[in-house]
Amino acid sequence: MMQDEQSLRPDDAPDAAVEEESLPEGVDLAELKRVNRMSRLFDFVEMLVLTVVAVLLIATFLVRHTLVQGRSMENTLLDGQHLLISDVNYQPKNGDVIVFVPLNQENRSTPFIKRVIAVEGQTVEIRSGVVLVDGLALPEDYLSLSKGRSYYPETVVPEGYVFVLGDNRTNSHDSREDDVGMVDVRSILGKVVCRVWPLSTIGTVE
Repeated sequence: MMQDEQSLRPDDAPDAAVEEESLPEGVDLAELKRVNRMSRLFDFVEMLVLTVVAVLLIATFLVRHTLVQGRSMENTLLDGQHLLISDVNYQPKNGDVIVFVPLNQENRSTPFIKRVIAVEGQTVEIRSGVVLVDGLALPEDYLSLSKGRSYYPETVVPEGYVFVLGDNRTNSHDSREDDVGMVDVRSILGKVVCRVWPLSTIGTVE
C-alpha cells in the first residue's frame, strides 16, 4: 500500500502536467509548443538561406564551374565531367591544368582546358615525341598512350605567356598549333581545382 501512495506523489506526475502547472495563467501549453516548433522551423530556414548565400558568394568570387567538352585531356579529364576552377591569386606553374579563352581564334565561346608545360622565360621543345623544358625531358605520367605530334622546334616562352598541351596528344588542339600558340596569361580563367560530377569521379586534379 505504501508503494501505491508513493507512486501518486506530485514529484512523479507526468511532465506535461508539471509544465502546465508552471505556466503563467492564461497561457495554453499546446499553443506554446506550436510557437516553439514554428520558431525552430524559422531558425532552420534562416540557416539554410544563409548557407545558400554563402555557397553562391564562394562560387561567384572564389571558384567557377566549367564543363569538359572533348577528349583532349584524357585520361586526366573525360568528356562531360564537371569541374571547379579558381583564379584567386593565381600564377601559372608548370603542370597546372588550366582553363583559358583562345584569343587567336575567332570563336572564343568555348574555353580550352590544357596543361601548362612551360612558363615565361623557359625553353620548350618536342623531339621524337618527348617534351623537353629547358633541355630536360619532362616526366609525364599523366599522358594517354600516344604522345602525338613528334616535333616542335625549340622556342622560348615570351613574357606573360605559357605553353600548353593536352594530355591526349593525338586529340589535342594546343600550343603546337598556330591558331592557339602561346597562351596569354590574361586569357586564363583559372586553374582546375577538382572534378565534382559525376559523383564517381569527384576528386582533385593533378
